[in-house]
Amino acid sequence: MSLSPSDGAGAGGPGVERPAAAGRWRDCLYLFPQLFGAPGGIQTVNGDTLRAMTRVCPAARHRVLLYQDREVPGPSRNGDRIHFTPCGRAAGASRFRFARAFAAALIERRPDIIVAGHAGLAPLSWLAKRVFGIRYVVWLYGVEVGRLRSRAQRAGLRNADRLVAISRHTSRELTAVVPTATGRTVIAAPAVRDQFRPGSGADVRRRLGLDREPILLTVARYDASQRHKGYDLVLRALPAVLDRRPDVRYVLVGQGDDLPRVHALARALGVDHAVVCAGAVSDDALPAWYNACDLFVMPSRHEGFGIVLAEALACGKPVIAGDRDGARDALLDGRLGRLVDPDDAGRLADAILEFVTGRAPAALTDPETLSRECIRRFGFAAFERRVRDMLDGLDG
Repeated sequence: MSLSPSDGAGAGGPGVERPAAAGRWRDCLYLFPQLFGAPGGIQTVNGDTLRAMTRVCPAARHRVLLYQDREVPGPSRNGDRIHFTPCGRAAGASRFRFARAFAAALIERRPDIIVAGHAGLAPLSWLAKRVFGIRYVVWLYGVEVGRLRSRAQRAGLRNADRLVAISRHTSRELTAVVPTATGRTVIAAPAVRDQFRPGSGADVRRRLGLDREPILLTVARYDASQRHKGYDLVLRALPAVLDRRPDVRYVLVGQGDDLPRVHALARALGVDHAVVCAGAVSDDALPAWYNACDLFVMPSRHEGFGIVLAEALACGKPVIAGDRDGARDALLDGRLGRLVDPDDAGRLADAILEFVTGRAPAALTDPETLSRECIRRFGFAAFERRVRDMLDGLDG
């Protein structure tokens, strides 16, 4: 998580017009699962939301309750502007501590708006609305929407003043569960961070012992619950790819409990010599891995958006993704990358070969074009505009 407790204290950055205060918001309360623990998509979106809100509402006080974080790196308070309250404990999250901190925040100073960073925090927001009439917004990502079983969570979504889906796919999933969400839902794609830009991947290639060999890359968490990301399909496509280009190598960045099975599958398919599991990579080092690859591949089936797709594009790299989920938004319905059936290894092999043999269209391979268009659509300035859209109409 790149956010620090002091982020958001200044004016707008280069190329971003500093907006006026948004309506009547003077006190904003945030209910977030986690900001400063293990990095992940939800944490990143929540951190960017807070950063954008401090710029959109520069005169407001921003109080952040953290369900799982046990501590905050650095001071927990940035003057009177931003205040973090971690509620986690050694064994994980603490419902009691979080509920107590929530009650204290309402009693100390009633917020104008509550921003819930996960559907699981919608019921508390709904309670505050029922008792105090406080408006609230809930962020939604994808997989968790289809798993909503709690009546309280569904009620929390039904009664939200604004629902924010990170893609059209997530919005459709939401409407299937909460039909009344239509009309209150806005689409706000995640922001790709500034560190992801075209650069050198030479050090990574030296570390891997690779020179001119085409590198396919996937960046993911390889847990059994994450198999929908499609790395199995890439392995099943590799035999056909290697028949035409035996020098291709498939690099998997990340860790998880599914990696032993991935190794076994690679051996069973006879492609283990071409597969490299690189393990965990720090946020700071990650851009070099994108820049070392020739093609980013993640044919997911149920991805909310796929921020790694946008990160690869921002580094100027060609991308192949699945055609059924939020990846369609990340690739602009195929204008920024190739969309394939995530259940068809043959089609995926054909698409990979199209890129590694130099037959792909220039529009999908030109680094400058890919990076420029990705940043224009998904850079932080665009995300900040989407946060303003999220607040539009709520301050009247």
